[in-house]
Amino acid sequence: MILAIDIDGVIRNFVDKVIEVYKKHYTNHNVPITKKVYNISLWFPIGDKIYDFVFEKHAKEIYQEAKPYPKAKKFLEYLKENGHKVIFVTNQPNEKTKNATLKWIEKNRMPHDDIKFTSKKDEIDADVLLDDYTKNLEEFAETGKLAVCFDRPWNKEWN
Repeated sequence: MILAIDIDGVIRNFVDKVIEVYKKHYTNHNVPITKKVYNISLWFPIGDKIYDFVFEKHAKEIYQEAKPYPKAKKFLEYLKENGHKVIFVTNQPNEKTKNATLKWIEKNRMPHDDIKFTSKKDEIDADVLLDDYTKNLEEFAETGKLAVCFDRPWNKEWN
């Protein structure tokens, strides 16, 4: 079976690292405001400026130093040991985040067969998509394939 697996929010704890780095720079801000929506600009008092903060100014620190979720590596090893093909599918906004993601995968020795950088996860040739973003899951499910939601506070409304 071919499994397409998202990285941020699924195997890499991107959110906790963003919050940690943010708190170092904005010590007087309460964060996150919410985690019940996917849009992180609604989580932080600086609003849309969070994107420049995360994707530009602190991309290397956030994307390379975020921790893997507990047991993520063991899960990937299990899949590979049982004959499944693992394709990482991740939507990275720029070259900084792409390069940092590649270094993160290498540093953490995350087992995989391939990596695709794309926002069009429904176009990936895979049997299953494991993701935390409901839009990706809905589009993949519309292809008739299995979409599995990785449970997070921002996707509680998805079936």
